[in-house]
Amino acid sequence: MTGVRTGPGWDDPSTISTGRFIFKYLSEHKDGYAQEIWRQLKIAREQSVRVHKPGERKRGKRAVTSYSNFLCNYWEPLIKMKMIVYSRRVAGTAGPANKPWACRYYKLPPGTEFDPRWNNIQKAYNQFKGWAQEGYD
Repeated sequence: MTGVRTGPGWDDPSTISTGRFIFKYLSEHKDGYAQEIWRQLKIAREQSVRVHKPGERKRGKRAVTSYSNFLCNYWEPLIKMKMIVYSRRVAGTAGPANKPWACRYYKLPPGTEFDPRWNNIQKAYNQFKGWAQEGYD
């Protein structure tokens, strides 16, 4: 994948947006499934150290949304806007009854490297659905 973004706002897990984190993860790993990316986001935010300016109020670590909110607010909108596409399915077993389940892997389609929608997934989804208000930024 060419043109992987770096620079201000793209490197530090304490300041990177969730959409940018998903993009960066998929561009580095080629594909992934939702729970795997959510877990890595949690780990990255827990390990990040936020640098405070002198006189700035110190806050705790940046919170990570729950997995169900991650699916509703980030993963499903990305699929509907076709910013990620299905790549493969891996079968396995889970739980005490060993019920079959499958991980659906998704990847970045060509041409989404420099899409500005990665900066704010909810805003982009609102515009996609026609919910954005006049003058809404």
